[in-house]
Amino acid sequence: MRRAPLFPSLALLFPLLLAGCPSRDDPKKHDVPSEVCDNLVDDDGDGLIDCDDVDCHADEACRTPAEVCLNLVDDDGDGLTDCFDPDCDAAPGCAGGACSSDHVFYDDPESCDAGYTCAFNGFMIPVCTADTDFGDAPFYGPCLEGRLCPKGSTCLFWGHTSACMPLCTEAHDVCPEDISCVFNLTIGSSMHLCLPLSDCDPVADTGCPDGRGCILFALADFHAMCLIPGTVGPGEACDNFATCTPGHVCANYGPAPDTCNRLCDPANPCTAGACQTYPDSLPEGLGLCVP
Repeated sequence: MRRAPLFPSLALLFPLLLAGCPSRDDPKKHDVPSEVCDNLVDDDGDGLIDCDDVDCHADEACRTPAEVCLNLVDDDGDGLTDCFDPDCDAAPGCAGGACSSDHVFYDDPESCDAGYTCAFNGFMIPVCTADTDFGDAPFYGPCLEGRLCPKGSTCLFWGHTSACMPLCTEAHDVCPEDISCVFNLTIGSSMHLCLPLSDCDPVADTGCPDGRGCILFALADFHAMCLIPGTVGPGEACDNFATCTPGHVCANYGPAPDTCNRLCDPANPCTAGACQTYPDSLPEGLGLCVP
């Protein structure tokens, strides 16, 4: 009897063939590490590292930060800062163009658009400011209504008077009328003021024209100016050097509030109290009358 050849059923063989082939979804075939976007390593082996790899374009580590306008920092790294960056064209403070610290002083060239002038804002950041915020008052003269002053100056109130005082720094120490750049505007700041110093004698209150008193405003340097005299008398509370009557200075001896104290030196002794010298804070020979 002839036997028929043995052929396995295709229905049985096909699953066996499939079992011997790797699946397209076999994880062993696709065991490629993901790109880590901030470790300077080509983790997935495609020749691209970190943010250069398309896999990282949406990663937080690779997002370009937005330009923050008016912070003096190139936030987005394009080489342009604040209003000089087109990203800031519509930002408040950038409407009048762009300027820098090279354009804020009285003798600097102007870089702002017509109708605007470069000036420091309240955070000492140069911005283009509307011309209506400036006035044509003379330097060192009284501020105009609204505390308006010319470009490159600020309105300061000392006692009973205000004045448009030009700004300066150690790097830009040129002042109008050859005045000295001497007074630090804020402790810890690089900004100074141009002040019209006088050779008057603040102890004897001599050397100033009528209606002005010789006021000492920088004790250690013995800088004095002729200002409208203050009215606060000896022993009374004061808040700045210009509030005291001539011949006095606003100071304290420790935790007590500032008071007006009589200045003294060998030629002008105290009429009350003793002349106390302070070598660490007063010039040699100068003192304060202490009760």
